[in-house]
Amino acid sequence: MNAYFKSSEFWQCFVFWLWSLTEVAMISMHLMSVSRSASLLSGLLLVTSTVFLTRAFTSIVRRRIENPDAGRSPEVFTFLYFTGVLAVALQIIYTVLRMR
Repeated sequence: MNAYFKSSEFWQCFVFWLWSLTEVAMISMHLMSVSRSASLLSGLLLVTSTVFLTRAFTSIVRRRIENPDAGRSPEVFTFLYFTGVLAVALQIIYTVLRMR
């Protein structure tokens, strides 16, 4: 278990998870400042995205700890691609919203 926490795969997943959560928090904070209804929507966005991203991250880590000898799994690739695309898309949305 300790070896997995020192692996580059774990740190890649951790950084992408943290990056996505940071982008979601930035979008939510911006939406909260717009209006009351946008504040409710952003709160819902923040809570649901945090729950689902954290569940996905813990699922990846748990699966890799249970099966340490397996090669890189498709779940890890899917998680990295999904969170990376999500973070980049949220950065673009945040930039567009800030220009208005």
